[in-house]
Amino acid sequence: MRGLPFKANCPECGTPVIQSLRGILLQFADPTYIKEILTGTSWVLNGILVSIVLAILGGLLGLGAAFVAPNLASGTILLSSFVSLAVGIWIFLGYLKLTTPDPQFTGTERPDSARQVVRVAAIASIVISALQLLVGGISISAGSVPGGLLGILGSVLGFASLIAFAVQFFATMNYMMWMAGRFPDMWIYRRAKTYRWLLPVLGTVGVIVLVGPLIALILYWNLLDRVRKHLKAITATGEPAVLPDMMG
Repeated sequence: MRGLPFKANCPECGTPVIQSLRGILLQFADPTYIKEILTGTSWVLNGILVSIVLAILGGLLGLGAAFVAPNLASGTILLSSFVSLAVGIWIFLGYLKLTTPDPQFTGTERPDSARQVVRVAAIASIVISALQLLVGGISISAGSVPGGLLGILGSVLGFASLIAFAVQFFATMNYMMWMAGRFPDMWIYRRAKTYRWLLPVLGTVGVIVLVGPLIALILYWNLLDRVRKHLKAITATGEPAVLPDMMG
């Protein structure tokens, strides 16, 4: 069946491909499992929206403090970091729920599956974020620009954070490609496959035109939102949502 379109028939027996995939289709999975990954998807999506709002507010507050009360600027930055960590924990918990193991694959799933990698990378990211906040707090308390050991530690944590983020991103795209076959939805599969290279380009080279990272975030959000629509439909009706370009 590998490589055959979902709407095609098996060339050997004539059975519809989608019927042969019944064993992996989410509509036949444990309802508790479906609700768990639906909750996780919603937490991640809502967390992303909140983080965008907080980033804008944090920037405005930091700018205001720098001009109106410069002595409060460092405190504003630290407060913003704590709030960002709280939202990060919320999103982190969302990824854990989104990557909840499906009971029917217990004992057969590879240890290096995309789902497992996402969870490990998410844990690494939140731990690194907490350490970065700790180092930043110590630096602000010292009232000086980070240097020496703190400076080196900050740089190492920054590099580690970038690596963990990259690993989590690529694993998430692979996980979305796998999930696409469980609805099935070729739109999700194609987008996730393309986004593996497109979103990193938008997030890096796209900085030149300023809006590149924002566009990448919107595309990522829309991809996860499409997954959420299917999960909501399965929870409500027992079948995935009927969306454009699912089988094309």
